[in-house]
Amino acid sequence: MSEFDGLPTLRNPVALAAFEGWNDAADAASGALD
Repeated sequence: MSEFDGLPTLRNPVALAAFEGWNDAADAASGALD
């Protein structure tokens, strides 16, 4: 887990994540992030 200090207030924050291994069926998550 990462911690950040002093970030500005975000109006519409979005988190992006990609996976590797058996839980990334046919690179679907990684391809969507690319």
